[in-house]
Order: sequence, then structure tokens, then C-alpha cells
Amino acid sequence: EQCNAQLTIRDYNALSHTEEGWMIAYKEAIEWYAQYMYEPHPIILEIGTGMYAHLTKMANTIIKSKNKHPISIGIESDMPAEGQSASTATSILHELSGHLIKGYSASPDTAQSVIHLMKERKPAIMVSELIGDIFSSGNYPYVYHQAIKDCIIGPNTRPIPAEGATLWRPSNTKTISTKHNSEIRMGPSLIYIEPDAASVYITHERGLSEYYNLTAGQTEAKAQLHQTHTSKLRVHTYEYMDAIILAMWANLGIIEGAYYDPLIDKCSYMHDKTDRTTRSAVIHSAYGYEGYSNKWKTPIILLEPGENTEPDDYITVITNTTVGFSNLEYVMTVILERKGKSIRQWNTVLKYLD
Repeated sequence: EQCNAQLTIRDYNALSHTEEGWMIAYKEAIEWYAQYMYEPHPIILEIGTGMYAHLTKMANTIIKSKNKHPISIGIESDMPAEGQSASTATSILHELSGHLIKGYSASPDTAQSVIHLMKERKPAIMVSELIGDIFSSGNYPYVYHQAIKDCIIGPNTRPIPAEGATLWRPSNTKTISTKHNSEIRMGPSLIYIEPDAASVYITHERGLSEYYNLTAGQTEAKAQLHQTHTSKLRVHTYEYMDAIILAMWANLGIIEGAYYDPLIDKCSYMHDKTDRTTRSAVIHSAYGYEGYSNKWKTPIILLEPGENTEPDDYITVITNTTVGFSNLEYVMTVILERKGKSIRQWNTVLKYLD
């Protein structure tokens, strides 16, 4: 929400995105959950509607098709686009006979306003359009924690997304290709690009930087705001390594079909965390894998100086993540080992708005 506060009118798209893969995934997840809504007037709660409340409008249409009469409630800060985002969203929700609360979703005043509107009920679904190129960089895990703490959602509320993670793999920046005329953003410690080809693979697998269970109870939801993950991957080739490429991944919820997630299949550190027996609506930013979306930029952490790798080297990445209302920090240690000895170590600290 603090990131969104910097947005202008030009950053919002009035088009509904209905043909884009990430929006189709949201549609599939909402359709699945709508089958099991038994209340005649289920509540839809969207955190961060943006200017055009695309997800609320879509959820409203889907649930109405099930002969229900949804109550739409949205939360949007009055900071983005100098308040025009919230004003436009207010008008849209009014047309749906819904309500928009202006403010930060994690603030006590906003929480009380939402609780008052729901009249001792809880949402059937809580949905949010993810904005973080690193999964937690939009602060959604903190927003989810506060929603439980403030009793905005209950045990029967279906959060969309249901879980999220950030994965990593090493690379050589000289093999990274960016899409023509695409935006490149640069921070003190990393760059953000939109790739148009897969870069060289130094390891066959991907490592895990962070993971969030967004259906967890209050204790776990709070505990996971401070986490440490260590991944160790084997190198399979001679190559020059000077970068760690990140990718966000999110499971929006169960959908019909057999399990299928080629990206998670390549990250063994996720195998004991996510359910690999059922099909899920998955969105991610890992170029080269089915389900990729350029809605999210690809963050690249630069390792200076770089180092040559050899087959059977090992790359270990230790990531300490802290997510809070105004505190967001990633402390990353990257170690290249050869025959049991450390060849080089890189230490990186990424902070809010890097």
C-alpha cells in the first residue's frame, strides 16, 4: 500500500485484463470457491482495489451466476493518484451496491470500519491483486496477519492467494535478454527487467528465499513475518556467475484437475510446503515456465565481483526476511563452494523501495 501511494493515473489500466493469464487464474480460483458458498449474501472483501476494482467486479459477476447476492467491500488508500484511485473505486463499488473504505488495510480505523459494515459476519473470500515482484515486497503477508489479528476474516474465509513464495537461481548477466522497449528499473542493490528469453542455467533446480502460508492461523501468520531459509544447489556447468535471479510464485487456490506445477517441481525446498496432490491456480514470474506472466518484473541481484563456476560446485543462499507495516528487509548471503571449501561469499541487504 505504501508502494501504491506513489502511483499516478497513468499507472492504472481501465481494461479488465480478462484475457491475461494471471487474471484467468484468479477467475478459476474464485469460480471454484463460489461453488461452495451457501450463504445467500456472501461477502467479497478486496484488499487494495486499485482504481478500477477489477477483481471485485469479476468476483461479483461469478458469484451472482451461482444465484447468490454478494456484498462487495473494498479497501483502498486515498493516497494513490492523489485520491482519484479511491474515488473511482468508490463509484464502481457503489454501482455494485457495495462499499469502499478509504485507508490502509492494516490500520485500526480501517479494520473497525470494515467490521462495522460486515455486522458481525466474515467474508466468504478475501482477495488481493499481488503487486510484489518479490512476493512479500507488496507487504501482503503483513496485511493478511493483521486481517486475522483484527478479526476481519474468520476460519471459513477463503484467502486468495492461499500461499506465496520467492524462488531464486544463479545466472550470468551477459546471458540475460530484456524485452525490446520494456522498462528497466534500478535500485541500489538490484535491477528489475522484463526478459524475452531464458538466461543460462547454472543449476538444474531453484532455491527458496521465502514462503508464506496465507491460510495459517494468527500465531503462524505472525511468526512467518520473520523467517530464514537456506537452499543449497549443485552447479552442473562451467559458467561465470554474477547474479541471482528471483521469481515470485503464488497459489491462488484449488481448481479442478490433476496436480501440475512445473516451476515448483524444480524447487525441492517447496515440496514439503505446498500440496502437490491437487491442481491449483498458479501465477508466477519465472520466465520459461508455463504460467509465466510479465505483470511482475524479474528482480536480479548483482554479485560483484562475479566468479567462475565448475561442475559439482555448490551455491548456498541464506535469506533472512522481515516483513512489517513500514519495515521490509531481505538480508541475503550467497556462498560458492568447491570441494567443500568456500570460494567466494557475497552479502546483500535489500530494503524497502530498493
